[in-house]
Amino acid sequence: MSNFRSVSIKQKLTLIAILPSTLALLIACLVFFVFDEITLKKAMIQEITMLAQVIGANNSAALLFDDKKSAEDNLAVLSVNPHVVSGYIFTATGDVFAAYVRKSIHPPPVHTSLRRDGYFFGDGYLSIFKKIELNNTTIGTVHLKYDLEDLYARRKGYGTIAAIIVLMGSGLVLAMSLWLRRAISDPLLNLAETAKSISLEKDYSIRASGEYSNEIGILVSGFNEMLKQIQERDSQLAQYREELEQQVAIRTAELKASNDSLRIQIDENTKIEEELFRTRQIDSLGILAGGIAHDFNNLLAVILMNSSLAKKYSPTGSKAYAKLEGVEDACIRAKDLTQQLLTFSKGGAPVTKVTSIADLIGESARFVFHGSKSRCSFVISDDLCSVEVDGGQISQVIQNLALNADQAMPDGGTVVINAENVMVRASSPLNLAPGRYVRISVKDSGAGIPKEHLSKIFIPYFTTKKTGSGLGLATSYSIISKHGGLITVESEPGSGTTFHVYLPASDGEIPETEERTEAEINGSGRVLVMDDDEFVLAVTGEALTHAGYFVDFAPGGAEAIEKYLAARESGVPYDLIIMDLTIPGGMGGAETVKKLLEIDPDAKAIAASGYAQGAIMSDFKSYGFRGILAKPFRINELYQLVDRVIHHCK
Repeated sequence: MSNFRSVSIKQKLTLIAILPSTLALLIACLVFFVFDEITLKKAMIQEITMLAQVIGANNSAALLFDDKKSAEDNLAVLSVNPHVVSGYIFTATGDVFAAYVRKSIHPPPVHTSLRRDGYFFGDGYLSIFKKIELNNTTIGTVHLKYDLEDLYARRKGYGTIAAIIVLMGSGLVLAMSLWLRRAISDPLLNLAETAKSISLEKDYSIRASGEYSNEIGILVSGFNEMLKQIQERDSQLAQYREELEQQVAIRTAELKASNDSLRIQIDENTKIEEELFRTRQIDSLGILAGGIAHDFNNLLAVILMNSSLAKKYSPTGSKAYAKLEGVEDACIRAKDLTQQLLTFSKGGAPVTKVTSIADLIGESARFVFHGSKSRCSFVISDDLCSVEVDGGQISQVIQNLALNADQAMPDGGTVVINAENVMVRASSPLNLAPGRYVRISVKDSGAGIPKEHLSKIFIPYFTTKKTGSGLGLATSYSIISKHGGLITVESEPGSGTTFHVYLPASDGEIPETEERTEAEINGSGRVLVMDDDEFVLAVTGEALTHAGYFVDFAPGGAEAIEKYLAARESGVPYDLIIMDLTIPGGMGGAETVKKLLEIDPDAKAIAASGYAQGAIMSDFKSYGFRGILAKPFRINELYQLVDRVIHHCK
């Protein structure tokens, strides 16, 4: 860069003219070359893909009947295309079934190992692997190798053309720049000499000469005017300096006051920013977690209903019957594992009811300390308010906090769980709406949490434990937030840790526990089941058919509405539709039931979903459903709900 600065202005003008134009030509040629090569490659890929599909279709029968002679005859057709170097047909196990190698290739290429479907460039060839399928079953694979002679020839030709264009263009630009640069450089050199004389002699009476009617003339006139004003401005400079110093002093004082105010505001906003950061972290995990939980619950639904059906075909009291009951219980317990994933999901709204928080605390904490070195002490207020919560989720929070407290004391100790009523005022520093709350405090006497970790403990996957997942506290934070509450932490190294959970108090009455009864299998009616999972469709249909219902199926919302209308017009309408809420790539239950009720306001529908805590599941009537089924569900739950909706729900 320093060498370029020392180059004369004439040479710089020449370089300025040549370099951009040459670079522009190079870029234009490169863009055209890249575009042409991409286009050619796409054409080659399309050609060899179509060829592979044709070869695969022509050889499916040969593979099926183990006719290697027909397969080799079919591959021999590849000799018509001069660019096909070799072709192979592999069996489903990866063995070579038939081969073709162009005779002009020396030495002949060795076939590669069987790979998954796709194409790739390498070793001077374009290769493709394409499955051969028959009735949705893979019976073999076609592998073709394509030479790149056309591509290399076109590259060479375009390279020659680009070089000629760049050389001719650069030469033309150089000739024009040599002719034009004098009109710019000579006046500027004259002005530079004048400026040098003024700098050496300190004589501001010197003026630049030359009369020009263009921009250079404006520059010369401006330069002379500048010399005229320098002396006048020198006299004013001292006065401006003094005024500037005064303004700087005033502004400095104002900035100091603003900084003090800003520091206070930053301290007040730090907690809010940390809350927002944790929320974003949890939301980013929610999309993935919700999908995993939904798919897992679908699998559990198939296992649970198949087990329930198998029980009905097994003698009561037999070993098989007892084992199937164990499978059912395991599925229900496995369902609880998905609740942690659903907690992160945007559809994970809690399904709440008025609950005795005191009983919930005792049941949840005692489970954690069973067999532990530590013991748990409870301090529960006698007048403790009830709360409207999702009991399973809040139990999970209490267990997470109790487990952390137990692990913080590896040699044992006492964990104190305190629950009391508190009133949050508008002036409270807590990020809560004013009102009555139940505060649950879990205190341990462990080593405490380092100060630098306190702001990170609610972030998903952050953990200091060798065996920890980093999801326990993040799950708890998400659960409490969705209940309109708050979770905070206090900790000092060496003095233990205390977590505080705030839940809104409720004035509602605690409902009585309903006893479950077995449903009798005496169903009658026509049921349409809509689900994109063929296994769920099959087992649900078998269960309902076993109970005496006529069952029909639809893989999506559009098909369900079409079948519903056809049945209605034929005079044998469906009595009920069971709809899966989530249909990937299609119309789900919410949209389907809306359109269905526009057609027939008396239509009856039940929502079924692996998102057991979604908004629709917690308020299904607002969406037009008559009932809900949270996957996985027991077969008797299905029977009872279907019977109630068809025969007793108006």
